[in-house]
Amino acid sequence: MIAGESGERWAGDVELRLVAPDWYRHRHHEDPAYNGVLLHVVLHPVGSRISVLRSKGQVPIVSMGSVLEDLQEKPPTRLAQIPEFENLGDSLDLAWDRRFFSKASGLGLELERDDPSDVLYRAVMEVLGYVNNRRPFRHLADAVPFSALASLRDETGGGEGDAFSCIGILHRA
Repeated sequence: MIAGESGERWAGDVELRLVAPDWYRHRHHEDPAYNGVLLHVVLHPVGSRISVLRSKGQVPIVSMGSVLEDLQEKPPTRLAQIPEFENLGDSLDLAWDRRFFSKASGLGLELERDDPSDVLYRAVMEVLGYVNNRRPFRHLADAVPFSALASLRDETGGGEGDAFSCIGILHRA
């Protein structure tokens, strides 16, 4: 999630590259998998200010070149705050906690603007996509909203345990 200065929020992907022209060299402008990118962060913009998506949308390019110079001059203070652990288990626990709270924060932002049923539905769909299909499942959830599926709940078809019964269970949750 990215929040703008006036409070608007966008959910999407951030692409990281060393130089902006790599976007085209790697053919991302032809790949529909990159249509979810909302920010292109590069070390060197090389004259570009936007990257074009296959959908013909435009993604702003942000250069981190000046920040890199600042980081090289003075090391970040956050690194000094990371505790050192004697065992791998403690390190993994801390990493899991950070990931969990990061995900929870993102869901919290979504709950501020959307109905809880829609937020839960999108999250479940994304998880059902596992590693390789998270984005397509999220796009499916956006294309076929929960309200459309919930309206089918009373359709005749299967019996107990069919997909529409499951939707009814989710809707009551």
